[in-house]
Amino acid sequence: MEEISLDEFGFGTEEVVQTESNNDASKPGLIKKRTLPLLLSAYLITPLIWGYVACFMGAMTLREFFHTLADPILYIFLAIQLILPLVTFRWYKSNIESYDHSENSIEKLNKTVRIFENISIILPILCSITLPNIYYSRYIARGLRWEAFLGKPPLMYLVVLIIGVILIFGAFVYILFLQSVEHSIDWLPYRTKHQTLSLIARVVAISVAALTGISLILFSTFLIPKNRLMSNNLLALHILPVAALCILMAVIDFYTCIRDVKFNLKDIANQAKELSMRNYTAKPVSIILRCELGDLVNDMNSFSDTMRNLLTGFKNSIILSNENATNLSMNMEKALGQVTDIMEHIQAVRDEMNKQAQGVQEANASANQILGSIKGLNANIEMQASSVRQSSYAVNKMVEKIRDITEVLQNNSKAVNSLGQASDEGRKSIQGAVKLAQDIIGRSTSLMEASAIIQNIASQTNLLAMNAAIESAHAGAVGQGFAVVADEIRKLAEQSAKQSKSIRDNLKGLSRAILNVADSTKEVQDKFDIIYELTQTVRMQETEIMDAVEEQAKGNQQVLDTMEEITQNTGHVRDGSKEMLSGGEQVVKEMEILNNVTSKINLQMNLMTDSIDVITSAMENVNSASAKNQEDLNSLGDIIGSFTL
Repeated sequence: MEEISLDEFGFGTEEVVQTESNNDASKPGLIKKRTLPLLLSAYLITPLIWGYVACFMGAMTLREFFHTLADPILYIFLAIQLILPLVTFRWYKSNIESYDHSENSIEKLNKTVRIFENISIILPILCSITLPNIYYSRYIARGLRWEAFLGKPPLMYLVVLIIGVILIFGAFVYILFLQSVEHSIDWLPYRTKHQTLSLIARVVAISVAALTGISLILFSTFLIPKNRLMSNNLLALHILPVAALCILMAVIDFYTCIRDVKFNLKDIANQAKELSMRNYTAKPVSIILRCELGDLVNDMNSFSDTMRNLLTGFKNSIILSNENATNLSMNMEKALGQVTDIMEHIQAVRDEMNKQAQGVQEANASANQILGSIKGLNANIEMQASSVRQSSYAVNKMVEKIRDITEVLQNNSKAVNSLGQASDEGRKSIQGAVKLAQDIIGRSTSLMEASAIIQNIASQTNLLAMNAAIESAHAGAVGQGFAVVADEIRKLAEQSAKQSKSIRDNLKGLSRAILNVADSTKEVQDKFDIIYELTQTVRMQETEIMDAVEEQAKGNQQVLDTMEEITQNTGHVRDGSKEMLSGGEQVVKEMEILNNVTSKINLQMNLMTDSIDVITSAMENVNSASAKNQEDLNSLGDIIGSFTL
């Protein structure tokens, strides 16, 4: 048997293809020697046997039978019947010899086998069916007479008898021929679609043929006129012997058909027994019946090959798996040791990273302090520069103010001189004003007296107006006009009194003011004397201040020049401080980046440590699982070792 391909133990199998048998005589291109004789017998059995059966039934005597055969025409027909099987066998053999194991060749040869088997039964039957007509025609042409027919034509008898002989005796030869053909091609791959006849069809065909053949042969006994005259002895002399013969042949047909089934089932049972005993070294069962049993044999062989290859693969896989498990266990132990070393290295690196992180944090803090100091220094430098600028600006302003003061002092000197002259002139003017005020005071006294007189007159006038009003009231309507005049005079007198009083009050105030002015004028005169003296003193001091201011202007110019140099130096220091500040900020940024990177590295190292712990745990689990798998594989190997492969 050719090995069945397996898809890496996926249990997917191809259809079984048989390429050799346990029978050395059955090889591709070889045909069993008995096939041709059996084929010839299938064609000749009827012409050779029907006469003896007819003699046994009493249809003719042996002399009549041999006389009937003494006809050359009959032998020509026999020759034709010999040529047909030789031609078909030659065609069949040529197809067998052209077999090349290809799929097309398999299909073609299976079709050839089916056609060969079918024509090997159809042509003999057709030839046998023509025999009654040929024999009867030659019977008439030669003027033969069979005594048993009492001069009646034997055509109907020949037809029924020959068909019965074909069904009983021809079936036996055809069964042997069919078995020979199927046995000789057990090397040809068989599939269900190549089935010639199913097992049921074979049994049914044999049964129908046997019953029909027996019935026809027994019926043909009654077609012999002479037998019908022997009604009492017919059963004992002809019917029972013929029936016994036919039944015997039917039993032989059944046995011949069932024998192959028996042998095939026995081979299948032996194969199943070997498989049940875990022996998969037994040879495949040959397909000697191309029916359901052939499918069963195919399945049995396929199962055997599949299981043998599967178990062999399992066995090899277990050996390989054991080796791999051992190597895996060793590698896992090595890997576990290496992982432990890695853990130690990672722990050392993590400790160093922690130290580095502390150092980076301290350096970062120091850098921040330095940066803060640089920022403070820069702020102080900015303040210093601003102060220098302000001082320089103030010095410039002071120089300008000193210049302005110098000009003011010069102007003041002129003003002081003018003030001295003016104060002298004012003192003289004040003396005249004092005299004028005294004169005004004297004149205002006269005005006070005139105002008193006016007020007295107004009082008298008012009194007079009141009297006139009284008199006009006494006069009644005649005195009304006088009353109006008197009233107006009264009002005028009152107004005059008021104005006089107001003038007197004003004059009193003016008198007091003039007195105050006079007093003030005296004081002013005294002050002007003091101012004159002070003016002389101020003029002397102005001269001294003028000299001091000129000296201060020279000193301020020197301070201004020094401040300009300080401003320039402060600018250089400020630029350097800015560069230091920028560098310090960059250092702080880099330190922060380094700190972040260190933190990330430290975090990754912690994660790596956790991952290594997980890997270590997984490797320990794998190691345990590998040991368990190795134990299971050893157990499975022991089980598979009990199979014979």
